[in-house]
Amino acid sequence: MRIKRMFIIATLVLLASFFLPLCCAAQPAKAEEPAAAQPTESFDKNHVIVTCEGTSLTLADLGEILNYRKPRQVGYYPTDFILALADDRLEPIVRDVIVDMLLFNKAIKEGFSLPDRIKKQLEEQEVNAFGEILYQKMVIEKVPEISEEEARKFYEDNIDRYTVAFSFSMRHIFLSTYEKYTAKPDDTLKSIAREIAKDENAFDRIITDDEHKKLRYVPPDQRETTPYHEVTPGEKLLVPIDSRAEQSVKQRMQQIVKELKEGADFVEVAKKYSEAARKGEIIGPIAPSQKPILSEILDAAKKTPVGQVTDIIRTKHGYQIMKIERKTEERIRPFSEVKQAIINSEISRKRQERTREYLEELFTSSKELQTFPEVFTDSAATSGSIVAKMGDFTYTLREFSRDFGDAARRAASPADKIILLRNVGAIKLALIRNEGKKLHLDETEKFKTRMKHRKIDLVSRTYLEHVIDKEFKMDDQLLKQYHEKHLDRYIDPKRYKVRQIVKRISDNLAALSEEEREEKTAGIVKELNEIKAKIKTVDDFGEMAQKHSDDQASAERGGDIGFVTDRYRNGFDGHVEKMKVGDVSEPIAIGAFVYLIRVDEITPARVIPFGETKARVTTDYRAENRRNIRSTTIDSVLADAEFKYFPKKQPAPAPEATATPAESPKTQ
Repeated sequence: MRIKRMFIIATLVLLASFFLPLCCAAQPAKAEEPAAAQPTESFDKNHVIVTCEGTSLTLADLGEILNYRKPRQVGYYPTDFILALADDRLEPIVRDVIVDMLLFNKAIKEGFSLPDRIKKQLEEQEVNAFGEILYQKMVIEKVPEISEEEARKFYEDNIDRYTVAFSFSMRHIFLSTYEKYTAKPDDTLKSIAREIAKDENAFDRIITDDEHKKLRYVPPDQRETTPYHEVTPGEKLLVPIDSRAEQSVKQRMQQIVKELKEGADFVEVAKKYSEAARKGEIIGPIAPSQKPILSEILDAAKKTPVGQVTDIIRTKHGYQIMKIERKTEERIRPFSEVKQAIINSEISRKRQERTREYLEELFTSSKELQTFPEVFTDSAATSGSIVAKMGDFTYTLREFSRDFGDAARRAASPADKIILLRNVGAIKLALIRNEGKKLHLDETEKFKTRMKHRKIDLVSRTYLEHVIDKEFKMDDQLLKQYHEKHLDRYIDPKRYKVRQIVKRISDNLAALSEEEREEKTAGIVKELNEIKAKIKTVDDFGEMAQKHSDDQASAERGGDIGFVTDRYRNGFDGHVEKMKVGDVSEPIAIGAFVYLIRVDEITPARVIPFGETKARVTTDYRAENRRNIRSTTIDSVLADAEFKYFPKKQPAPAPEATATPAESPKTQ
């Protein structure tokens, strides 16, 4: 049952591939190949590409084979595209095709008997062949090509899809105009504003010093929907600085600009002065169409040429300047650039629609398919009761419940439940098989050739696994020898016992603009540096973790996360491997968090004894040895057949005999 179900799933995947974009023999809409995969050579189809077992194969012969059976690595590429590949890419493909044929011949010659499961798969493969032929006949041939006029109309009706939005990448230097503040007893927002900003009217610009950075004050008319409470002692806030301090920040930025104009390197200046977390790093591309961005930042980015530094920008967060590294101006992609993609997309869409229509036609018009709605109301029905039947195919109540679950229970009536049968993959396969038989497609050359290649594929792969099984040997002595030979693979790596203090930048980092993320990160880095200054001992670190870490689980253990390797969080971005016992790191920003870590203990790397790692050695030994046997078997088969590949640019000897595609090389 499991094998049958797996086959149904695999077959439906294949049906999706040929009932939507393309089957091996069908003529596809011309696709835009990826630039990296574009063939670079022209070719002569009469060129003899290979000789094997005294038989010659031309590129034309190879093309006929590939129309029916392609190696998996190129399974979705058009045949002519494959034939035009450079020789270094084409040769391994040709080799795979020939190997399958040679293994098939060898299996037949030796009287190799297929396992029952493979025989069953071979019998069931005919539905694939029927499906491919029906797809060509009932879908591809029924769906007209898309004209240039139709494509242009689609383009004009959907012009927004082809608009490339403005984006830019930059480095920046940021100086904040906010000061951290911890609330004291009897503090109010106005008293805090009066103390720090020297203006109590600045109270409504105070923000929370947490990941949200929200305005702390909520107007009375909004308090029904937004909770508000008075300031509490110990509360962390960010408060606007006073005008004199703000002027000082501006003057610092002006001095920075002066240094840059005198020839200083932007990156070095950013590392020296910027209060942003990513000092001097390239940020972007930043696309305002995807993430909100302050209008003053956007305006400066648009008007500043690439390679130039903006004027000083005053935002609600502080002062900053940007060096524009890259820019993509907003533009509409021309029709000529997207025409082929539109044609491909529309053909694919119409073929999908036609496929759905055709499968619906098969379901509603079939005289052979019987359904039994009365089963759903029959109190005597069992899980094995038949819901649908076609010839020797049956579909039971158990399968219906498995396939539809809650949807089956929600269906109001037996008739509604029968409608659900239109979506059953196994029934679709049965309908396709039945239609193929009715149309006598199994008597056509296309069907017979397809099935011949299905047989070559299945038999060759099964026979090769049979040979590998016979040759493969494994016992404890061989495993121990393998372990000794590859000790470098079985190393218990160096481990670090680490404590951490974690601060979250945001619950939803993606929703933040680059500026907001930079500001939040800078604030956390400053906070962690202040915490670090108070840490002298491991107990100090544990106490600070309990008070300040956002990771509750490790905070309860004084920040202890146990032993980790340098792969854990990429070694905390490469910091842990440089640390000694007792060291406390600088703040480390990784993703949505900033970490402060301490190394308590280091254990050196060691070789893992065979007894501790036998299971892994067994897996490695089996994989490597079976792979080697596979390679040796294939090389031997090719050598015995005197396989020789002739590059397309190199003349091949005149063939004594040229094989027909269905027979090459000497296929039984």
